[in-house]
Amino acid sequence: MKIEVDRTLFAGTRSDIEIEGIEDFSEVKEWFVKWDTFHYTLDGENWKEIKLNSESTDCIDWKRPLSVKIFDEKNEELASTED
Repeated sequence: MKIEVDRTLFAGTRSDIEIEGIEDFSEVKEWFVKWDTFHYTLDGENWKEIKLNSESTDCIDWKRPLSVKIFDEKNEELASTED
C-alpha cells in the first residue's frame, strides 16, 4: 500500500541585526519578516530591508512534528494527529 505522510514541522531561527540610525525600537513604525528578511519603516512610507541570513537546517525539529496526516493514493485522509 502506498501512502502519503504530510507533516507540519517546527523550525526556529535567530539573527542579530543592527538597525542603523535609531536608538530605541519604538522608533520603528511598522515591521514584518518575510523570506528571511526584516522589513521596517521609520516614517510609515519608506520601507527598508535587512537580510537575516538564517541558518534554519539545524533548527528544524524533525523528532516532534506539530501535526501528521496520512493520505491514501486517492488523496483521502486515513489518519491524523490533529483533533
